[in-house]
Amino acid sequence: AMSEAQRIARREETEANRLVELTLPGVSAVRSELRTLFDALKAKAEEASQILKGPGVTCSAPFDQHLSYATIGRGNTVILVQWLQDYVNDVQEPHAILLVREQYRHVPLPHPGAWETLRDRRYAFDFLHPFGWVWQEDGGPPIKSVDLADALMTRLLRLSEERERE
Repeated sequence: AMSEAQRIARREETEANRLVELTLPGVSAVRSELRTLFDALKAKAEEASQILKGPGVTCSAPFDQHLSYATIGRGNTVILVQWLQDYVNDVQEPHAILLVREQYRHVPLPHPGAWETLRDRRYAFDFLHPFGWVWQEDGGPPIKSVDLADALMTRLLRLSEERERE
């Protein structure tokens, strides 16, 4: 059996490894996971637009070193997905988060840009055994990029449907 000291040492080593992962490897991993997430959102938007009878789903994801965001929208409902990172070499929260903002555009517009924010959600980027790289909302289960794209698309379609009925 492992002694308490060995257990603590193992826990400390695991945590140290996780923190190393969140520095330089984390920076390249986050670029790659964002690309996976945004590509999956694009694919899901195209797929949904082919199936839906009403308005299609739009997706815009300009991707370069500086623009780490994507938007998906249907009708007047939009979900903005934005990676916010304070330091070049640090992808740990609170210095780095994935902001998911659900918005609704009121029509007719009383003035340009009459957007109502329905909800903000924040996801941390983390390295978890045995999943690998994941997104994690505070207190929520870890979620892979492709599954997050799926969940966001489902959320968009539900929101836009609810809003059109109001």
